[in-house]
Amino acid sequence: QLFPGGVEVPYEGLTIAEQIARTQELLQGKKVIYEACFDHDGVFVKVDILSKGRGGWEIREVKASTKVKEVHLDDVALQFHVLTGAGLVVTKVFVVLVDNSYARGGESGGVGEDQKGVAGVLRDGYTGDGEDL
Repeated sequence: QLFPGGVEVPYEGLTIAEQIARTQELLQGKKVIYEACFDHDGVFVKVDILSKGRGGWEIREVKASTKVKEVHLDDVALQFHVLTGAGLVVTKVFVVLVDNSYARGGESGGVGEDQKGVAGVLRDGYTGDGEDL
């Protein structure tokens, strides 16, 4: 597990409004939230992993892929827009990918992070070939 000890905002049994309210409660005392929920301007998002970092919060979008794709950047850009629009300070955005070269205890298929600061992901040009990251 990348970020052990986090708390998940459940989907089942809660309305969207209740999921958002639960996220707001968790922001007050937890450092890692799984499936954190936010809305802004009628757009609802769930962040795979939201962790408290230096100076703000960090978004991690987990993908079952070995390369960053343009749609992944669209996902994190939308999440960044919604979270900051909702008033959260977001300092970093990460796309977490499968690292098929990773081996732990003889098992392959670990997880790696392609990372770039929020401003870089949202401002830099991206051609969709994964090379720009």
